Amino acid sequence: MTIASKIKVQREAKRYSQEFMAARLNITQPSYSRLESGFTKPDLEKLKVIAQVLEINILHFIATD
Repeated sequence: MTIASKIKVQREAKRYSQEFMAARLNITQPSYSRLESGFTKPDLEKLKVIAQVLEINILHFIATD
């Protein structure tokens, strides 16, 4: 599972919208959509914020299945 798909699964589990996540990351919804689709990759700082917003450990995103 890719980082992008892990982010999407966790966001959907929390029932957060892409708009909500984009606002927390201080980016636009289209930029967030590209991140979640795997077209762009989050840097470490964005990944930390995503993990905080989703209330999960950042290691969840980088651990292999």
